[in-house]
Amino acid sequence: MSAIAAPRTAVVETRTSLALASLSAGLIHVMAGFHHWTEWWLFGLGMFVMAVTQLGAAAWLGFTASRLALVATIVINVPIVALWVWSRTFGLPFGPEPGEAEAIGIPDAVCTFTELVLVGGVFALLIDASERALKRWSTAALVTFALGAMTGFGHVGHEH
Repeated sequence: MSAIAAPRTAVVETRTSLALASLSAGLIHVMAGFHHWTEWWLFGLGMFVMAVTQLGAAAWLGFTASRLALVATIVINVPIVALWVWSRTFGLPFGPEPGEAEAIGIPDAVCTFTELVLVGGVFALLIDASERALKRWSTAALVTFALGAMTGFGHVGHEH
């Protein structure tokens, strides 16, 4: 760590907050998986795979100090965000309604915002950001966790 790097407590606090945010995104995907399974089994399976990877990242972030967990969190969430943007702008090129853009719902918007906070917060940890910056990312992660909880972790509107 550099001379201006954040104290260990700020790093632990940020990792814990990001773990909660990843937990939130994973739980939203669990709920979305049940909904999407009724549309097409492959969409449901995709949501469950996203859920498992985000829940795994939550545990890895929360219970270890591994830098690999940070990199994995980025690798997991960037494609999920890209898939969401694609599905909401152009529509997926396969499935029951190929090329038809999906509507944006509250749970899926909250989930995507959460994933963006995860990527930003993890990047801040990877570059040894200042204590002040880490506290901001920690706060943002806790806000996304709370927003996810307020949607019933995706139950409201049954979308994502």
